Amino acid sequence: MTNHFPSARASRRRLAAIATAGTVTLLSATAFAQPARAASGFQRSAYFIGADGSLDVFGSNSDGGWSKATPLTPAKNAPAGAPVTALRGPSGRLLAYYVGGNGAVYESCGAVGGAYTAVTGSGFAPAGSTVSATLAGSTVHLTVGISGGVSSASDDDFPTCGNGIHWWGPGPHPKWWAEGGDFTTVGYADGEVGVFQAGSDGAVHALWGTATGQWREATLTDTGVAAPGGGVGAALGQTAGTGIRSAAVGPDASGPVPGATSVFYAGRDGRLYVEHPATDGLSDKPAPLPGDPRNPAPWAARVGTLSAADGTTQVAYISSTGAVLLAGGVRGQWGPPKQVTDTGFGTAGGSVGVGGSSADDLDISYCGTPYPGHIHIGPSGPVWFQAGGAGSTVAGTITASAQ
Repeated sequence: MTNHFPSARASRRRLAAIATAGTVTLLSATAFAQPARAASGFQRSAYFIGADGSLDVFGSNSDGGWSKATPLTPAKNAPAGAPVTALRGPSGRLLAYYVGGNGAVYESCGAVGGAYTAVTGSGFAPAGSTVSATLAGSTVHLTVGISGGVSSASDDDFPTCGNGIHWWGPGPHPKWWAEGGDFTTVGYADGEVGVFQAGSDGAVHALWGTATGQWREATLTDTGVAAPGGGVGAALGQTAGTGIRSAAVGPDASGPVPGATSVFYAGRDGRLYVEHPATDGLSDKPAPLPGDPRNPAPWAARVGTLSAADGTTQVAYISSTGAVLLAGGVRGQWGPPKQVTDTGFGTAGGSVGVGGSSADDLDISYCGTPYPGHIHIGPSGPVWFQAGGAGSTVAGTITASAQ
């Protein structure tokens, strides 16, 4: 592994908290669907680019009922199934971002009939390129995959959609960057951001960006451990506050302390791995989570993550058998993943999003099965809800959760 950071920055480690999953039972074909609700007042939501190229959303209201999927843009606005990222901005609005078919970056403001607008000119990025948004300090930080690297912007979340974007200028173009690959971001209270990708060398890498637009890079794992450009998930533990930095492990070295960053990826052995990076490039050794030999995680599988308010971290993926699996742990203690759907339910390694407040209050969104929907996991077990008709999504559709 390489270290591109001076030792003086060793005290600025990024931390991570992990969590324990609640009781989850197998979702059978008899699981009932929640009634559809009007698409307004969303407390939680899921976004995707539909088979017709429109940005679509479905979500839950304060009473817990979920809406059907509703288009927010015209058809043919983006490549079918293209990546989308979403979050709730500082103003409380739900914001979504994607790269359209013309290569422009678009922002959607508000989950129901909200405005959408291009925030760059056409040709800014490859059509349908990967995007990731996170809260960094008091602003939204947007990262867009461009040719050979990334470009980033801060979004002040102005009342007029698209007016608060400030691009950072030339972005990093590291030699290991996997063109067109997946990546994820984590934002911190001081305005900094971490960008994580499984690079072309099969190592997991980090790009650390400061609030002033300066970048550093670090290699976090050995080469060949992850699928180049494959799925990478990240979560920042909430229990000690956002952006806490200190030692990555507790005094007894048993696991990460609350408040730390956890990065997840699928290994060659069918298990998910987690490691805890630091801004100086140092990290603990990647460790495998308990696996399910009957439902291995495909190499390059996309990983949905959630740092819940109860101090748990929840991680979901679609296994090689097409079953949705959910794992959780706290302070480095993980139980085996729980199978929450039948096999053949989804596309192996496909995209999932995770939202919720605790191990007993989770919503896993999915697409490309071949329809969009979500699974609610509560004290009485999973409940499945179909948000759109068959054919409304394509295989490999990317979904993004926001709350």
